[in-house]
Amino acid sequence: MPDHLHVLLSVSERSGSLIDVVRDFKSYSNRASWQRGWKGRLWARSFHDHVIRTESDLMEICWYLLDNPVKAGLAEAADEYPHSFIDESLLS
Repeated sequence: MPDHLHVLLSVSERSGSLIDVVRDFKSYSNRASWQRGWKGRLWARSFHDHVIRTESDLMEICWYLLDNPVKAGLAEAADEYPHSFIDESLLS
């Protein structure tokens, strides 16, 4: 998406809390963008998260993420959006 990012991830005790992982990602990507000439803030202060408890929850979130560029008019189908990674077995 041109103005926001969707990420599906799982955190473990080793990786730290979700807040730690997001903070570290934002920090790393901010520094990288500044080194490439970006000016100003890259990220909003907050983020939205959803807890996935069941396989059904997981599939619902996956399809929401994949369909987002289609709803935004950036692609005709989920597998046509060039910035998405799609496991082709999910499309069957």
